[in-house]
Amino acid sequence: MIMKVLFYIAFLLIFSNMVSAQQYVQTIKGVITDKDSKEALIGANVLLLGSDPINGTTTDVYGNFVLNEVPVGRHTLFVSYVGYSDKNIPEILVTTGKIVHINIVLTQNLTQIDEVKISASAIDKDKSINSMATISTRKLNMEDASRYAGGFYDASRMVSSFAGVTAVEGDGVNDIIIRGNSSRGLQWKLEGIEIPNPNHFTDGQGGTGGAVSIISSKMLSTSDFFTGAFPAEYGNATSGIMDLNLRTGNTGKQEYAFQLGVVGTEFCLEGGFTKNSRSSYLINYRYSTFGFLSKIGLIDLGNNNLPPVFQDLSTKLNFPTKKAGTFSFFLVAGQSNTGTQAIKDSAQWLMEPDLNYFENENHKMAIAGFKHFYLFPRNKTSIKTDIACTYQSDEWKDGYLTNGYENFYNYNNYFNYPTLRANILLNSKINARNVFRAGITQSWLGFDMFYRKYNYDNIKYDTLVNQNGFSSMTQAFVQHKYRFSKKTEMNIGMHYLYLHLNGNSSVEPRLGIKHYLNNKLTFNFGFGIHSKAEAISGYMAQMQMPDGQWNAINKNIEFGKAAHTVIGCDYNISKNWRIKTEVYCQYLYNIAESADTNSVISSINFGHGIPDLELINNGIGYNYGVELTLERFFNQGYYILYTTSIFDSKFRAPNGKWYNTSFNSGYVGNLLVGKDFKIGRNNQNVIGINTKCVLRGGYRISHINRELSIANQDIEFDEQRYNENKLPDFLRFDLGAYFRINKLSYSYIVSLDIQNTINRKNTLWYQYSKTKNDIVPVEGLGLIPILNFRIEF
Repeated sequence: MIMKVLFYIAFLLIFSNMVSAQQYVQTIKGVITDKDSKEALIGANVLLLGSDPINGTTTDVYGNFVLNEVPVGRHTLFVSYVGYSDKNIPEILVTTGKIVHINIVLTQNLTQIDEVKISASAIDKDKSINSMATISTRKLNMEDASRYAGGFYDASRMVSSFAGVTAVEGDGVNDIIIRGNSSRGLQWKLEGIEIPNPNHFTDGQGGTGGAVSIISSKMLSTSDFFTGAFPAEYGNATSGIMDLNLRTGNTGKQEYAFQLGVVGTEFCLEGGFTKNSRSSYLINYRYSTFGFLSKIGLIDLGNNNLPPVFQDLSTKLNFPTKKAGTFSFFLVAGQSNTGTQAIKDSAQWLMEPDLNYFENENHKMAIAGFKHFYLFPRNKTSIKTDIACTYQSDEWKDGYLTNGYENFYNYNNYFNYPTLRANILLNSKINARNVFRAGITQSWLGFDMFYRKYNYDNIKYDTLVNQNGFSSMTQAFVQHKYRFSKKTEMNIGMHYLYLHLNGNSSVEPRLGIKHYLNNKLTFNFGFGIHSKAEAISGYMAQMQMPDGQWNAINKNIEFGKAAHTVIGCDYNISKNWRIKTEVYCQYLYNIAESADTNSVISSINFGHGIPDLELINNGIGYNYGVELTLERFFNQGYYILYTTSIFDSKFRAPNGKWYNTSFNSGYVGNLLVGKDFKIGRNNQNVIGINTKCVLRGGYRISHINRELSIANQDIEFDEQRYNENKLPDFLRFDLGAYFRINKLSYSYIVSLDIQNTINRKNTLWYQYSKTKNDIVPVEGLGLIPILNFRIEF
């Protein structure tokens, strides 16, 4: 019913706006800075290419510029500044509903005669915003998160289209598997500081994914995503870094946005505190609609399923000053809960035994932060300070109703993590050749944890975790970028990590080299040692000793480590086409594994959870592979992105034998194609169509002993054939379409995202079925239509 209503509204809006005679205009604002020092470039020239009459301006004393009377559509800016490489910024989307704000960085020439024009070619368009990055990095343009089919306004789902990256299951969750590594190896950062898992309906302890991102891509600015050999300033991660930045609200004009869709409702407001102020605010709030749709009977969740309910709030306040630098405050908070409720009717239990079963999941996450950026006199050295309080809370309850309608818990647990982090980063640009960067991060880690599980063998409850207290972690780094010439640069550094909980430490060298053979071809190299601490609950988990006592025997587990080596090549086929390839080898060592020498259990295969066995750091493994990206960046109304990866991922088990890791799917390929069509009398409205196809090998699974499973009425694996088999290959098509309509003072978008268009229900796992008395596949989601209406004014 709701789909029909939304389709009807969409049809009326689209039909009534097919023709528009008036030429609409908007404003482009921005700031231009030095790429390395972040110095504001005063007097830089900005020109709107193709404008008639010529529309251009120069930056003010703060590096800001304003271009008025820019026609609605897509445009290219040309930016120049004496002593710096020129730059074109193509395909800037201008709409009536929102002022455009862009941040532009220019690279200083080594000599005054070293004038090299950078035309935002294929080599340049996805360059990291971190000037120290050389390889295995991708700049995230948040317009792509809403453009890519199946993107769901989620940065995690967007990066799953990149080479070497897969989703953990592909349906329903957004965990990121990078180059065959567990998703536990990923680190999330926001505004330069490490944060807890920023997702609703999180996986569990140590997990980094969930169902829906708490931070909407509409709140994010251009960000960085690293898949290996990351620079020295990044630590406590072994597979990748998601380095997110909140965008700054537009100054001056007050702007609003409202979005209504099948998944949720969203409201956003931003603007300057006063008309002429450079300070601004940005606020975004979302609330899921599943509960409302269930109550009015528009969706059927089944007899005892609770609707997945979530809400989140994101805010950023920005205060530039004339002499004291820029102050900003940010807040991100989210809450989600779901599960099943038991039916209090024992007569129904006889027909459907699961109706007396209940499960409740509650998740909370909050970040409150302060950031200060100060550029010292002479504009060569800057200091950035971040302080953030974070809080993460996970609670699970599982059990059933007894015949007396009392709750009996199979398990009952909660995990609360209040944390305070402080980060100071000093950046100094000595000259055009030399840039030094150093920093220190101190984290105070609080914990309050309880995990109780019923032991059916001994007919009693076992308390696996019951701890509270504080610990801390210290990180420090130093790195140096040296430009040998306009074609060659090197980044070298060192990262230090220390966990006060058990005194474990790690010193990690990093190296990156980039060489521009010519304007079309670039060679890259990266090497680094990386390590990551376990989740606090993993150190505190208790086991029962032979004397009956319960002890946290894994408290002294050391960091798992990975040595990354990557060689890459970027070739700029033409202005908008590029091909990129990387070859990598990762040696994993010091991995926590079972102390039982007959076991096959290694934390290399853990996605989340708490270990219930003794661990030692004897594990090793490796990942190696080749990645290929063929890309046509968005230009002339269309884009193409094809990525593929072929890789192998193995580990040595405690029994001394080598096995496939659980994430060794062997290959993955993505094809994304999108096209925009201009319509209306002045071509001011747009219809866009986007498609995505993903095909990858199935994740690994041990051989299933079917006969024993049927006999025990539970799935039983043959651990002697650990990870020998594979799940069926994963195949999925997504299709998205949108209609953007521009009016004089507002614009709106009607979009339809059809996920899993061919309704293929991929096999995610296997389970024993009592009704069929056999092993049956656990299937993923079928076709999912997501309809949205968004208005910006």
